[in-house]
Amino acid sequence: MAQSLEQINQSLKKLEQQAIDLGEKLHVAHQGYRNVLAQTANDQLIMSSFTLCTEAYPEEFLQLSVSERHQLQTTLRGLAKQLQTDLREVPSPQTPIEELAPSTNSISLPEMLALPSTESDLSEAPEPEPEVEEILILDEEDELDDGLDEAVNPGEQRGQQIEAELKALFSLESLLSQSQPQLPQNPVEQVSFWNEQVDRQASQFLRQVSAEINRLMQKSKILPGQIPAPILEAAALAESGEGFGKTPHLVRMVLEAREKPRSSGQDDRDSKPQRRRRDRQNSRPSAVVTIVTLQLRMAELEFHDTNLISWRNQIRSLLKELKTISKEYKKQQQKQAIANAKMTWRSTWSND
Repeated sequence: MAQSLEQINQSLKKLEQQAIDLGEKLHVAHQGYRNVLAQTANDQLIMSSFTLCTEAYPEEFLQLSVSERHQLQTTLRGLAKQLQTDLREVPSPQTPIEELAPSTNSISLPEMLALPSTESDLSEAPEPEPEVEEILILDEEDELDDGLDEAVNPGEQRGQQIEAELKALFSLESLLSQSQPQLPQNPVEQVSFWNEQVDRQASQFLRQVSAEINRLMQKSKILPGQIPAPILEAAALAESGEGFGKTPHLVRMVLEAREKPRSSGQDDRDSKPQRRRRDRQNSRPSAVVTIVTLQLRMAELEFHDTNLISWRNQIRSLLKELKTISKEYKKQQQKQAIANAKMTWRSTWSND
């Protein structure tokens, strides 16, 4: 027997209330998860930083004066403490949706380059060398000025070229700023959206503190100083790379710059992707730098803490309930649309 429009509306209100109640349970679960995450992230951040300085770059660390080491460690503790504070602040499910919606203004440009939908030379790699799993490549563009002053130091000259390339790639910001997420229109969608943003926020905090620590290490002359900051951040955001020993969150990578060969008239008829592939095969390395960067990863944090996994499992269980509610809600919405359409048809139909 078909439901009346009133019955359908009542079913929708009931499902909405169930979603709101479930949102409160999810908030409690996320709060418990974040409290454990904050402490785990703090401990592993300190340990990874310790290994970075004492095993990956011991000589560079020993060259620091006592005051410089003290300043480095003080700043590091401050970053770890701030991370704990940020992670423990979980927004309420009643937070206005507009405040939860991600904005491209809060995304760093290297993060934009790391987005799955973004294609760039930074995300493509040639065949890996035996000792590494990923190589980041920066190709010289034809538009770069070939008439740079020969008296300029080659290292500085290459740094200027790399920064020019990055500025061109960073024009992606204008494209990404035009794409904004569609905000939810009902309580069921709002709870789901809220959960996604809470998870996104935690991951963003980890990325931000990783980038800040890498910049700190570079400023303290632990990491190589000739690497432009945007490239250092992009390297830290890479999804894959060779781990450094058994310490989690440390990634060894190779940054390789290649000189792009001049193309012939015949080559110009090829498509841009074809020219890029051919240029990589024919190009030659102009500079190779191996670095070890810190990259806090959610998966590794959970892997090393059973309490964190336990809270995550609770969240997943609640999300399964939310998925069931969402599925039923969509069915009732479809029934509501059909009932309204039939009522509207009858309101204007007349038998002549």
